Amino acid sequence: MTRKVLITSALPYVNNVPHLGNLIGATLSADVYARYCRSRGYEVAYVCGTDDHGTATETKALQEKVTPKQLCDKYAALHKQIYDWFNISFDVFGRTSDARHVPVTQHLYNKLNEHGLILEKDSEQLYSEADKMFLADRYVLGTCPKCNFKDARGDQCDACGALLSPTELINPRSALSGATPIMRTTRHLYLDLAALQPRLTQWLEDKQFSDNTMRTTKAWLERGLEPRAITRDLKWGVPVPRAGFEHKVFYVWFDAPIGYISMTGGLKTSDGKTGQAAIDYWWRDSKTQLYQFIGKDNIPFHSVIFPSVLLGSEEDWVTVSHINTTEFLNYEGTKFSKSRGIGLFGDNAMALEFSADAWRYYLLTNRPEQADTNFSWTDFQGKLNGELVANLGNLVNRTISFINQFFDGVIPASAVRDVDTAFLADAHNQIEKITHELEGVKLKDALHSVMRLSMLGNAFFQKHEPWKTRSENPSDCAATISTLANFLLDLAVVLEPFLPGTANAIAAQLGTTLPKWQSLTSADVAGSDVVGSGNGARSSLKAGHHVAKNEILFAKVEDARITELKARFGGAQEVTAVAKPALKSHAVPASKNAAPPVVISAADAWSAIELVVGKITSVERHPNADKLFVERVDLGSRGERTIVSGLAAHYETGGLLGKTIVIVANLAPAKLRGVVSEGMLLAAENSEGIVGVVETDAAPGTLVTFAGEPHGMPDGAAVTYDTFSAITLTQREDGLYCDENKVHAGTHGLRADKNVIGRVR
Repeated sequence: MTRKVLITSALPYVNNVPHLGNLIGATLSADVYARYCRSRGYEVAYVCGTDDHGTATETKALQEKVTPKQLCDKYAALHKQIYDWFNISFDVFGRTSDARHVPVTQHLYNKLNEHGLILEKDSEQLYSEADKMFLADRYVLGTCPKCNFKDARGDQCDACGALLSPTELINPRSALSGATPIMRTTRHLYLDLAALQPRLTQWLEDKQFSDNTMRTTKAWLERGLEPRAITRDLKWGVPVPRAGFEHKVFYVWFDAPIGYISMTGGLKTSDGKTGQAAIDYWWRDSKTQLYQFIGKDNIPFHSVIFPSVLLGSEEDWVTVSHINTTEFLNYEGTKFSKSRGIGLFGDNAMALEFSADAWRYYLLTNRPEQADTNFSWTDFQGKLNGELVANLGNLVNRTISFINQFFDGVIPASAVRDVDTAFLADAHNQIEKITHELEGVKLKDALHSVMRLSMLGNAFFQKHEPWKTRSENPSDCAATISTLANFLLDLAVVLEPFLPGTANAIAAQLGTTLPKWQSLTSADVAGSDVVGSGNGARSSLKAGHHVAKNEILFAKVEDARITELKARFGGAQEVTAVAKPALKSHAVPASKNAAPPVVISAADAWSAIELVVGKITSVERHPNADKLFVERVDLGSRGERTIVSGLAAHYETGGLLGKTIVIVANLAPAKLRGVVSEGMLLAAENSEGIVGVVETDAAPGTLVTFAGEPHGMPDGAAVTYDTFSAITLTQREDGLYCDENKVHAGTHGLRADKNVIGRVR
């Protein structure tokens, strides 16, 4: 069965250099799937490009004193150079500032307008008379109303992370001129998402989205969709074809996903046509299966807004069938920051001694599929030395070097033994497993399975000891080496989607070219059902075939080099949060020479900590610790957090999923066995050691308070565990208490799961 697969990865903003987290979040993940599909013989188009429009681009252009087009030209070229170096195999790489993009965007707008789905609304917006323009969110600076940070942006505070609107800022000012803006009425166009919600809900019923995609999508629908603005008072963007809106452009969130369609116009059809013919071939054919790869911050645009645009046009567009979403990759427990020199960016990676495949392997084996993951230099060293060098590289080098040293570089003649047949059957069972995993877009699982396949080869080499049988039983030695040589070619085939340079190098050292995945399986794929041939490419390298010189695939990384790289890319750690006034304390000196300990009162501690209601949306076991869980917690308008808890001894994963609990939201982040925890959840424990999490019926995002002690909004200042420990929380039969004060979450009380009565920690 021939499949027609259209693959997109989220369009990267073109106002900066992509870092490793950007790569794994979309482009690299999509590349693996595209390479697999091509190797299976499917018809494939992998479409991507740069997202050129929007406020962020205009702001960056002003900073660099160039036009938005000049800025985009510069960074689009840099992006493409980096993706090429990483062997990202786009079939087309376009730009939303391309002239082809304008008519496609305007066409979809006109269709939505024809069907009554475009609304006009007046809104109050900040206007700068000095700059003679309405100020987009990022053009407004001011004091954050949550934490008093002086340089908060109009969309978000960089200090405490609070999401804001420009009108919330205290003493707002123009980021362009510093002038104080005034409120002025402006009119914008809105997409009536509320009217489209029934159609979208029905459309979602048969979609195969990753779990995190579906959770976020359902949360949007449960809250109810509302009309959303699709225009902005900017100059750089797609013009709005409507009278009275000549000085506005489409909002970047509206036009960017349409870029997938317009960029497809850069492909060629089988008869050499491009433009609309190519768009129709891929986007108007019901046989096309659309797979989209994105980061979690892009979920609503791909699962709600872009599908709504296509559905609302009432035209026969291909809509997405599979969305695969990654969480975030952090750097050594913090965020990537180009300006502060923190983390690895694409240009850095290109300048170091490691191959593109070394980076691809590390990013893919740590792909953040269920929770945020962390780039660590120590882990990078361990993965390269312990897996690429000791497993894969070792197998390839010792097999081919053995052929060169003892068989004059020629595959020896041999009979097929039962042990060879059994080994190759085991290998192809593993290849079938890898095929199933890739059909299901389980990229990390598939790569781990590929490395287990390599381990099978190493075990076969060790078990049959060709270094001994070379003199003791030459026919057995020949059979072992012939089997391993053919096994290596099979291994290279399934390795290629992940490490294309390495896979082709293995084939070259074997003196041949890389076969397609089709050579490993005899059956077509129907859904996810894959049936292997069971014999693989055992006879593809015949007796008498010449191999090439063996070469080292990966070099060991020494400790000194890792120490150097940590220091080089660690950056200057800056604290952007504004701290609260110091807590009241009194010192109790232990001795004349000892530093006095700080004792914090319960009242002061309570005013410093931030307890917030959250809903557990996913639970999985910690990859490096049996007693720990990694939970994702939805805090409503405050976003999501990753929490590492010690509840694995007290709950099954399903026992926590969906619970509405309470977390300490401003606890300083901590790395626990390799996973960064962004808070701590509350649980009660009784005298018998039974533990139950603290629950409530309040909505996610609700602040927890107790009578007589007002609890303010978060101010971004992180607290330590010692601060939290200064308060005494106790679960009683009638609720949760702080000392003798009953604790509330809005109008709701709190209780411990399993009816546990005891101390809360």
